[in-house]
Amino acid sequence: MAEHRAVDPGVEGSTPFTHPILSRVPKGEGQAMEKEQAVEKIKSVTKEGRISCKQALGIARDMDLSPKELGDLLNEMKIKIISCQLGCFP
Repeated sequence: MAEHRAVDPGVEGSTPFTHPILSRVPKGEGQAMEKEQAVEKIKSVTKEGRISCKQALGIARDMDLSPKELGDLLNEMKIKIISCQLGCFP
């Protein structure tokens, strides 16, 4: 699997983010399709740029993604998690 690193503006030499969802499929049409499907599913349940933790975990399970992978995609989309099941986000 490809190495995944996020750009950190405070770290010299930080590289552009390679999304883990996209590294799991061959480059090309399938790659864009998988991300598009995940984005559409997320958009279908988000309200005002927010998604509940339960909904996010359900999407991760349905799309065969780890919670971390889905969380990274939510961050990329600037969508906040609410009603965290661990109590981290009110």
